[in-house]
Amino acid sequence: MPRKIDWESRIGRRLRLRDLHVFVTVVQCSSMAKAAVALGVSQPAVSEVIADLEDSLGVRLLDRGPHGVEATMYGRALLKGGDGGVRRAQAMRQADRVSRRQAGGGAAHRVP
Repeated sequence: MPRKIDWESRIGRRLRLRDLHVFVTVVQCSSMAKAAVALGVSQPAVSEVIADLEDSLGVRLLDRGPHGVEATMYGRALLKGGDGGVRRAQAMRQADRVSRRQAGGGAAHRVP
């Protein structure tokens, strides 16, 4: 039986949007190497982000095999929430860009 994870106490401030973006891309590509190409970074950089994310959460997020990677049940749970977070952040960034253009490049709301 899978153990119940107290996500609130485990994640804290350690989970970053960048980590979620990398994780979502890896799952979508089914490969760390293909995700690295899509993200424009090296494969070791992607592997490091995934390893750090798994370490921070204390669970394995991906099953690695000769034909690529697949999300574990924990990975699927994170993907379900994480993809929405990445999409919301992308929408916020797009809105910020539009706001800046409309303001003539002046100060606009800054999205961290």
